[in-house]
Amino acid sequence: MAIDPSSSSASLASESPAARQALSVLEILPRLEVGGTARGAIDLSMALVRAGGRVLIASEGGRLLPEVLRGGITHETLRVDSDSPWLMLKLAWQLSRLASREGINIFHARSAPAAWAATKAQRFAKLPIVATLHDCFEPTRRVHHWYADALRNADHVIAVSDFVAAHARNVLGLAGDRLTVIPRGVNLARFNPGAINADRLIKHAQKLLLPDGVPLIIMPAALLPEKGHALLIEALALLGPRPFYCLMLGDDSQNDTYRQEIEELIVARNLEGKVRFGGFCDDMPAVYMLADLVVIPSLEPEAFALAAAEALAMGRPVAAANHGSALQIVRAPETGWLVTPGDAAALSAAIAEGLSLGPAKRERIALAARAHIERHFTLEAMCRRTFEVYARVLAAAATGPAEDRRSA
Repeated sequence: MAIDPSSSSASLASESPAARQALSVLEILPRLEVGGTARGAIDLSMALVRAGGRVLIASEGGRLLPEVLRGGITHETLRVDSDSPWLMLKLAWQLSRLASREGINIFHARSAPAAWAATKAQRFAKLPIVATLHDCFEPTRRVHHWYADALRNADHVIAVSDFVAAHARNVLGLAGDRLTVIPRGVNLARFNPGAINADRLIKHAQKLLLPDGVPLIIMPAALLPEKGHALLIEALALLGPRPFYCLMLGDDSQNDTYRQEIEELIVARNLEGKVRFGGFCDDMPAVYMLADLVVIPSLEPEAFALAAAEALAMGRPVAAANHGSALQIVRAPETGWLVTPGDAAALSAAIAEGLSLGPAKRERIALAARAHIERHFTLEAMCRRTFEVYARVLAAAATGPAEDRRSA
């Protein structure tokens, strides 16, 4: 059953031992920009505040900072992500002082550099560390080996998908007993097809200049080469004269050179008027409702394809590359299609099938997609399970020093 996270704080407080301990958590992450890392930290922090806990976020700030402050969360502006040992040692000193000043009782690091700084701060603050691994990295440089050591020395590590957990075990050498998979959770109250009215749809259709009566394809992704924009253009070109309109949504303000390359490719493939950038959108639930198909053509495996999960929650079929977390999120063929990464012909075939769905098949996919997200990827489950990790590490911390806990 879908539960509104905004009204679930009482149940979380009653069900979770961690929430009953007046938790004071210091969340450490690079930036508060749109993306999985910041979204996960904010969603969890707000749930903990509603459950009676306290959260302080340390980051460099960003687009989502106003949301953090409106949610009653304290923010401290610190430089968190750096490969400079001196800057990270400075961060460790800042974190230890902050923890002492604010009465923090647990560090939650949301990047490998943040985990390294937290382990250094732990020498003075004597607090347990939970680290969430939001991505995968290869320890090819000395500093990356330090980061891997920090993750191995954390009291507990949360992996956001099965894919990330396998990487953590096989590449980074994390022990299974201190590693838990807790997938990112979708806010089912916000991503709720029943909450989108006609006026809202009309507003966004007009704002985005969508043509009437033409199937809409959405690609929600930041403007980065590894997201597969060029691959999507090649796949769309293979559709021939079939009618469609494709909107590529996401922050496109940071990579003018790549944007120009994609715009030139659109022209070269004679897709002007059929494919364009739409920029950042602050109401993705409504846009997903307008879409006939959502495409996630990532060339590199994604740690957690949140956009895919959110689209499925809105009952929209998803065509995605069959690697990384997409294998866990998209259940093919019930909820969409998984295609060979980098294969334009395979992606084009999946898009063609998605655009050809009849009403009955489309409705079956919509119901299966929503049910799949409700069973496996809810915000409430993410928060509850993270609170349980907090409770375990706090209970273990009461038994002795961190070194003793890790060697036990």
